[in-house]
Amino acid sequence: MTARLQATEVEVRRHGRTILSGVSLDVAPGTFLALTGPNGAGKTTLLLALAGIVRPSAGTVKIDGAEVSRLHARVRAATVALVEQLAQTDSALTVREVVGLGRIPHSRMLRRIRPEDRSIIEGVLTQVGLAALAGQRWDRLSGGQRQRAHIARALAQKPAVLFLDEPTNHLDIEGKLAVLGIARRLTSTGMTVVACLHDLDLAAEFADEIVVMHDGCVVSRGTAEDALSPAVVERVFRVRTELLATSDGLAFRFRERP
Repeated sequence: MTARLQATEVEVRRHGRTILSGVSLDVAPGTFLALTGPNGAGKTTLLLALAGIVRPSAGTVKIDGAEVSRLHARVRAATVALVEQLAQTDSALTVREVVGLGRIPHSRMLRRIRPEDRSIIEGVLTQVGLAALAGQRWDRLSGGQRQRAHIARALAQKPAVLFLDEPTNHLDIEGKLAVLGIARRLTSTGMTVVACLHDLDLAAEFADEIVVMHDGCVVSRGTAEDALSPAVVERVFRVRTELLATSDGLAFRFRERP
């Protein structure tokens, strides 16, 4: 399943404060889009608005022409999937049971799991490299393994768009590369991935396009070289930077402003 994600002049206001203002995006199927910006820039609010969790005060978010926030919850859960920054799961569950939660939007009430569901669950466990740990209890997993299990749960929903809120937080470098590598590979199937990322080097390495946010607005958008120009980085992140060309792409060297 693939879908086009479009946001038009999205504004979100809470308690008299404008959190997002005039955000417009058009994301083609199979794109890895990274949302970056300093703390408080509006990244997570935009992610939740795009996922249909937060309803815009003005403007629209549509997936293939359907307004996301107006979709029935079950329909939305079969179209988009969200992995939150602090996703919680009952520690008594096994990894397989956690992933199986992703099949709920496709099941009727009290209906037993079907052979099709089992096949999907085993498939996504293999996809994220957790097949060997499927029977292990959730509370015995490392941080990186838990994050991969949450991604597998989201993939079991069979979404067209996957939203990840700071998926690399609290992970070591191996875990970060593993999680973003999974996200990168998903786009080859036509799935769209939208992720909030703090680390500009990782955003530049894995994302097709980067959106830089500041004070609830989109400041720049494009490839890493275009979106993360030294002028934009200094203005938004208040540091100086050099773009370094490496064999693996662009890298950044940051310095405090004088």
